[in-house]
Parts: sequence; structure tokens; C-alpha cells
Amino acid sequence: AGGVADAENTVSGAQEFVNCGRPLPSWRVTVRDERGASLPAGIVGDVVVQGAAQMSGIYERASLQPLEPAAGVATGDMGFLDTQGDLFITGRRKDVMVVRGRNVWPQDVEQAVAEILCSETDDILLFQDQGALPESNLFLLVHEKAVRQSAHPHALGAIASTAAGLLGAPPAVQVVSNGCIERTS
Repeated sequence: AGGVADAENTVSGAQEFVNCGRPLPSWRVTVRDERGASLPAGIVGDVVVQGAAQMSGIYERASLQPLEPAAGVATGDMGFLDTQGDLFITGRRKDVMVVRGRNVWPQDVEQAVAEILCSETDDILLFQDQGALPESNLFLLVHEKAVRQSAHPHALGAIASTAAGLLGAPPAVQVVSNGCIERTS
């Protein structure tokens, strides 16, 4: 499940997360900030694993980039450890958007919009243009089929309001027709 964290990356009580458990014997899992410092329980950061069978390098840009065994391997996941050492994954590093200093997972917004429309989350896409001004870089695309099938008479207004509340900034909402956005895995 996705999650929402405030500016300090503490986990909000509004979301439920799956307990992934503790690491296997001879393995260590830490959650670190962007500088590589370990974070305390309940704080969301980058998940790093360390163990005897970890990979020694990553094949990147046509060459093998060695990894320092003592540094561990960043998984690309974001999550937190609880006070007992259990790991909870909140999302993927590439999925998180920073909006006005807050970490926002697009799937949270997409799910809220899907609930308004009584639709599937596949009909909604939130993305961020990193090159645009911070106030105008959020785009929410909604499939026209979902809007047409919605029982909500003021669906577009409700979508914009809900998304702005979750993001802390209003996105540009665009209704799109079938086939205009290519999907990839």
C-alpha cells in the first residue's frame, strides 16, 4: 500500500501498511535518510539490506559498478522499521513525489479519485513535471469513461478538491480519451 508522510517523514496514522517482518538470520535491514544516516523507528526512509549473500555490484551504463559490502544495498523501496525491528514498506523511491516539502505517493491520490468516480485506479494517473514551476507541475489525468460512468454529478470539482487537499496544491485535471496515453509495465 502507498503511504503519506509529512515533511519530517513520520508515518501518518491514516494509512495501514503490511508488516514484512524481521530480516533473516545473518541479514540486517536499516532505514536511512538521503545522507545515509540510519533513521529511528517510525521514520520513513530508504530501505537498505546487508548480508553475506548480497550482490557485489550493479551492472549500470554498460559496466559493472562495484558495491561496498559494508554499505549494504539500497533496494529502491521506502519504508520504516517499528520498535520491534519489523519492516513496513510504504512505496518505491521513484514513485514518491515531493510537493511543497511533503512526500506524496501518487497511488494515494489516484485511489481517492477512483473512489469518487466509483472506478478503477487504472483510469487515473497523477504525475509531476520536474521541469515546471513548483506551483504548476502536478497533472491528474482521468479517463473519460470513468467520468461518464460516475454517479457523482460534480465529479470534476470533487476530483480537483480532493486531489488539492491530499497534495497541498491544486493539480491540473485533464479528462482524456481512450488510447491517448500509452501504458508500460
